[in-house]
Amino acid sequence: MPIYEYRCKGCGVISEFLIRSDIIEEIRCERCASEKMEKLFSPFSVSGVERKTTSSCTSCSTKSCSTCK
Repeated sequence: MPIYEYRCKGCGVISEFLIRSDIIEEIRCERCASEKMEKLFSPFSVSGVERKTTSSCTSCSTKSCSTCK
């Protein structure tokens, strides 16, 4: 189930909701219970992808401490 972010048009609170694709759910603001919710664009992230970065760590000589990783 994907997580979507919505902003309440009444009070401006941003909330996250798990949305099942096979069920149409009523989305209500968690603060004011308004049904006037606006779906926000959320960039996605990819897990399991290793990023290579350069380290400027000066706390060790082996470049294998937790600061370097």
